[in-house]
Amino acid sequence: MSGLQVLVVEDDAVSATLHKAMLESEGHSIVGVARSEEEAIDLARTKSPDLVLMDIYLEDGTSGVHAAKDMYASYSLPVIFITCGSAVEQLQDLVDSDAFALIKKPVSLEELRVNLSIVMRRAAEIKKNKERFACYEALIDLLPVAMFSIQKDRSIDWCNMACAKALQYDSPHALRERCSVIDDMLAEGDETLLYAQSETRFTQAMYTSKREVVFKTLYKIERNSLTAHGDCCFFVLE
Repeated sequence: MSGLQVLVVEDDAVSATLHKAMLESEGHSIVGVARSEEEAIDLARTKSPDLVLMDIYLEDGTSGVHAAKDMYASYSLPVIFITCGSAVEQLQDLVDSDAFALIKKPVSLEELRVNLSIVMRRAAEIKKNKERFACYEALIDLLPVAMFSIQKDRSIDWCNMACAKALQYDSPHALRERCSVIDDMLAEGDETLLYAQSETRFTQAMYTSKREVVFKTLYKIERNSLTAHGDCCFFVLE
């Protein structure tokens, strides 16, 4: 494994120094050491590390779990958590944070080495999948068929240019700026989109960019996420 650029997030100076020395002894470079959630997120943005070694409890009383969620969502950064606790609720938080690994203190060099190898292999696979999704998205965006998808929280996950044009927007970005959630797109507050059965066509009243009401035929085609953000409902708009 070639040398990695690692961000260390640890509010204890002694532990931070120890982790830094371990990583450097394995040929990795430290891009920075953060003691708080805000500092960690800022360094992740400005230093572009390959990986984050994250303590769960930070100096300002915040949780490294929240910082990790932000880093993964924004930059797809893999995170190895380090903790001295074992509370059930804490462990569940780690599962929900898309954690790549967990190491209990005190950290041994061998355990760190093995976890780094596992994490970077998984990160490489995720990167490859995201690149594949990006290719699919680019291809679908060129199709003359209007398509969009929504997540379980009602947010609009993605739409292509044909969909934007069908509703009189200049671009998918313009549509999503005006319609961040599906409720902004539906003219009658109808939740048909969320409850439509697979492989069925139905008529839906929708708003155009000028807030004109139009009726479009929709076809639910798949329950999966094109952008790898989780479960989504896909629709073709005719």
